[in-house]
Amino acid sequence: MHRMAIRLTRDTTREPALPGLNGPVRVDRRTKDLTKRLRRGDIAVIDHTDIDRVSGEALVGRRPAAVVNVGRSVSGRYPNVGPQILPDAGIPLIDVDDETLMDRLKDGARASIDGEVLHLASGDPVIGSLWDAETLAETMDEARAGLSQQLEAFAANTMAYINEERDLLFDGVGVPEIATSMLDRHVLIVVRGYHYKEDLAALRHYIREYKPVLIGVDGGADALVEAGHRPRHHRRRHGLRLRLGAHHGGRGRRARLPRRACSGRGPGRGTGRDPRDLPRDGDQRGHRDAAR
Repeated sequence: MHRMAIRLTRDTTREPALPGLNGPVRVDRRTKDLTKRLRRGDIAVIDHTDIDRVSGEALVGRRPAAVVNVGRSVSGRYPNVGPQILPDAGIPLIDVDDETLMDRLKDGARASIDGEVLHLASGDPVIGSLWDAETLAETMDEARAGLSQQLEAFAANTMAYINEERDLLFDGVGVPEIATSMLDRHVLIVVRGYHYKEDLAALRHYIREYKPVLIGVDGGADALVEAGHRPRHHRRRHGLRLRLGAHHGGRGRRARLPRRACSGRGPGRGTGRDPRDLPRDGDQRGHRDAAR
């Protein structure tokens, strides 16, 4: 008597069709981490208050079918340009007032976007608010009207930081010891900001000639590694990785600086966030968003 093995397969044709744009959901509370694994046609689900320009451009570069934000894409604190980049690229941006959504979604689960409604494979519709050009323009005008208050808050926050960290700023108390000597050497600090990768590429001749000490802060460290620079020294302090290294070829592992090292940075090209977006004291959500 011969036995025959039968392989059972799932018949996906019997699954109910979802209306609108279909695709797998990709879920992450940190936008910059999500963009590393986001693929064309995915539905991105993020938690990002006041989407900044860098994050908007990073999302557009991955060409998702849509972006669903459980945070407020525009809070009104200041006129951030990130949300406008998505609709301009033909990518729907929907805000959903449901903090439990990310916990209920399984990464890779099937879903669809139909207008301002997110349809889940379970059959549950999630209704949000779809941003369009007119709504964004009105919200930006309102945000500009309150900009003076945000500048005052930023100035007060900066003075409070200087007062709190005066020993660190003026006397160097608390600065971690490093093995790399910076005496009489050029130092190049790379942070995640507008066109920061293009700026780093434009400086390759300067780096090759002067061999500066390269310090990568957060996403700036990733950019250095991607450009082929390898950390030479690393130490641990306060539970965070600190890695510095002079320029030399080869690839290395991810490098990071303590977050406090980049607090209170000023405006201008090369900064990851607009200074007006820096959180006030006690604003825990703001601290989380500023780290994205």
